[in-house]
Amino acid sequence: MKIDLFVSPFPRSRRAQITIFIVIGLILLLTVATVFYFQYRAQQNPAFVFSEDPVTAYIQQCIVDTTKEAVLLAGEHGGAIYQEEYTDKEKKLLELLPFNSDILFLANGKQQLPYWYYQKTDGIDRVAIPDLEKQTAGDGSIQDQLEQYVGNQMTACLNDFAALKNKGILVEPTGNMIVSSVIAEKSVEVTVNYPLQMTQGDATSSQESFTALVPVGLKRTYELAREIAQHELDTLFLEQTTRNLLVTYGQVKKEYLPPIAGGLHFDPCADRVYWFYNDVQQNVQQMLAANIPYITVANTDNGKITITSKEEADDKNRKLRQGVFNAFVQSPSQTDYFGILANFNYQTNYPMDLYFGNNVGYGLLQPNALEINILIANLCMFDYSFLYNLKFPVVVTLVDTDSNIDGNSFVFQFPMEVIVKNNYPRIKLNDVLRDTYRIPETSEDSSYQCDPTQRLSGQSTITVQDPKGAAVENAVVDFQCGPSYVYEYDVNGTISAIHQFAETCFMGTTDAQGQLTTAYPPCVGAGFVTIKDPDYLEKSASTGNILQGTSFDKTIMLDKVYTRQVVLDKYFVAPPSKTNTEGIGVHLDSDGNVASCNVNQEAKELFPYESAIITLTKLDPENGVLNAVPLVAVEGGSSEPATIDVAPGQYYVDIMLLREERYAGEMTIKAKSEAMQVTSTIGTDIISYPDDDVLIPQTFTGGAVFLWNVTAAELESGNTIHFGIFDEGPPDTIEQVSAPLAHRQGCANLHQELVFPYVKVKDSK
Repeated sequence: MKIDLFVSPFPRSRRAQITIFIVIGLILLLTVATVFYFQYRAQQNPAFVFSEDPVTAYIQQCIVDTTKEAVLLAGEHGGAIYQEEYTDKEKKLLELLPFNSDILFLANGKQQLPYWYYQKTDGIDRVAIPDLEKQTAGDGSIQDQLEQYVGNQMTACLNDFAALKNKGILVEPTGNMIVSSVIAEKSVEVTVNYPLQMTQGDATSSQESFTALVPVGLKRTYELAREIAQHELDTLFLEQTTRNLLVTYGQVKKEYLPPIAGGLHFDPCADRVYWFYNDVQQNVQQMLAANIPYITVANTDNGKITITSKEEADDKNRKLRQGVFNAFVQSPSQTDYFGILANFNYQTNYPMDLYFGNNVGYGLLQPNALEINILIANLCMFDYSFLYNLKFPVVVTLVDTDSNIDGNSFVFQFPMEVIVKNNYPRIKLNDVLRDTYRIPETSEDSSYQCDPTQRLSGQSTITVQDPKGAAVENAVVDFQCGPSYVYEYDVNGTISAIHQFAETCFMGTTDAQGQLTTAYPPCVGAGFVTIKDPDYLEKSASTGNILQGTSFDKTIMLDKVYTRQVVLDKYFVAPPSKTNTEGIGVHLDSDGNVASCNVNQEAKELFPYESAIITLTKLDPENGVLNAVPLVAVEGGSSEPATIDVAPGQYYVDIMLLREERYAGEMTIKAKSEAMQVTSTIGTDIISYPDDDVLIPQTFTGGAVFLWNVTAAELESGNTIHFGIFDEGPPDTIEQVSAPLAHRQGCANLHQELVFPYVKVKDSK
């Protein structure tokens, strides 16, 4: 069966939530669906040969087993062998707001992948790629984690040498275990220094060094992954590809996506084309899932898609289709990575955030219209230009078919967040000085700035204290000389290039006196230290000029973080009426802004089918940064109180009220339940919509947005913080679906006395 390249991609279905995409280039017989479990091909590296000595062989087997586990964990989680553990409640919260997290949760929270490139709500690009090779102990590199993992797991694996004891060999440790490793191009070699005394019968011997090797291309695969991430940072090819797809699939037809630039159309007013947000969202998801896998990387095993004359006999069509697929090929490196499959993936069950910059709410999407009255007809000028704002993750999976771990190819995967804002790729905001994220150097060009041999200043002391002057022990001290990146701008003020400038160097942790004394790399102009401790707010401070042989001392005071319970006071406000009548609930002005917000003054608690998500962003005028506090979920009817961590300061508070169906179909918008009146050639016409039932299992019904200043004295005065929020109730129309999100700040500005938080004084008993 022959399928045209540009046929209508969105066939209609019986329900508004289901749309099937016809994939560009469906003629290909081989797809990337097999990337995750690619069949093992012949092993090119020789297997490790174990010692004939039984004790050495026993220990080597444990080294191999634990090293394999560490390497597989590193590949499965983008280099993060050790990961933070989340409760089910925390996972549910992060899945509701997936784009304010540095973790991508998949498989209902069972799999978590740390982002390598992403943004949070502050809009600042973050690059969080782990270093491959260790600079200092505890630096979080893959090598450092691997050595820690092997060291931690060896004790359990050796099992007190019970298996050897059963063979009459008594093994006694005489010193501590130290693990070191070498990550080569196609192997990982681990050496365990573990002083042992072995006794068998009357014979006694000793040994302390044991080495084993796992033939896996961790280094080579990681380097390709890093080059792909760097290529995205430099070129934004994922965003460019997404924009090209939106253009390809966008037309002024209901079965297509709303076009980015559909132009002006002069048609009878009744002939307007409109879309529903739910349909568009699902169509975009299916479009991405169908086409993102066709992105390929040059100089890899699947680096090019070739359409043969057998697959397409027509020369013109073959060249057209070949041109489409050539546009998907990326060239991040000149290095040959043959033996590795590089695959890109987005699935419809991955998170996606979509809204339109020129449309209020999440319901009916229609063009701007201007009515034109002429003698023979009533025409409208429609502007079919839609502003897409889109966020979604792409998981890059590299399959090293030359490596073999227990019969399977080695897989290394990591996610990156794709961001389109008003139809254009993400805007790279200037990296703030204190930002600790960076792109690591390659192992061949290892970090010069963080090399311990470059710490040439005199011995300098950082003292860390709490607000009362007490020492803060075990606080992490990082150092950076200058901004992470330097930006170039064109004549229009647009960022044209970005260059890595400075890295963050781990210096150590404070002692019992709250001090860290060490030497620093020389730095002129913009050196600063960043202090981190889980019980205090992260803080950065300038070091001034650091010169060779010169010392400096600095005392930094951290703000304490207070854990307080959260209570929400909910105030009902009716949504805008169909006539947008002032005096009835929310009233909007001609620009769509909240002009009045008439609220029921009696506060209510959340219902059991409601929950709220609280995001606090701390505004730090001293350092010029935005610090995001972890999200907090407040569930209605829950016996477990919600808590939030707050330090003194000014916050941007964003609260979203989420309502779920009490029973199936409760909030469904029925087909043909709404109508709009438009001018026609014979007077007026009535357009009924939606075409199908629109299922709404959950939706945002309100919340609040405002600024909040809080002092240490206020936080110490009570154990409960009360926040006020607005509730517009469940939607009755397409236009009301999630529209309350746009009204929260306006209502909060008009009713600050209701939303402004207060701390409840503790009971006197």
